[in-house]
Amino acid sequence: MKFSSDIKEDIAIENVHLTRATYNYAEEFKEILEKDISEKLTNIVVNLKECKYMDSTFLGTLVSTAKKLRELGGSLKIANLHSETLVLFEITGMMRIFEVYKSVEEAITSYSSAVE
Repeated sequence: MKFSSDIKEDIAIENVHLTRATYNYAEEFKEILEKDISEKLTNIVVNLKECKYMDSTFLGTLVSTAKKLRELGGSLKIANLHSETLVLFEITGMMRIFEVYKSVEEAITSYSSAVE
């Protein structure tokens, strides 16, 4: 299984079960994210706990989805960013684009605290 999904408190949690998230999987993941959006789930947490490497195509999928969600009043947040992938996010400036959390639970909580 490459991906799995959960929904908690109207927030979609998309789990990436890949150690290497590459162009080979980007289109499939994009379709999953687009399905969430079509089902009116505009707050999404992407759990990258197992991901140690991400290429530019997969990263581009996250960026384009985040942009689309912002336009709809939602957001895409990242959880469990592996230290090796964290370097990629820092080098490419993605830390300014995404809110990154240590756990899925922290990311979910951040949605409720943003409303208060």
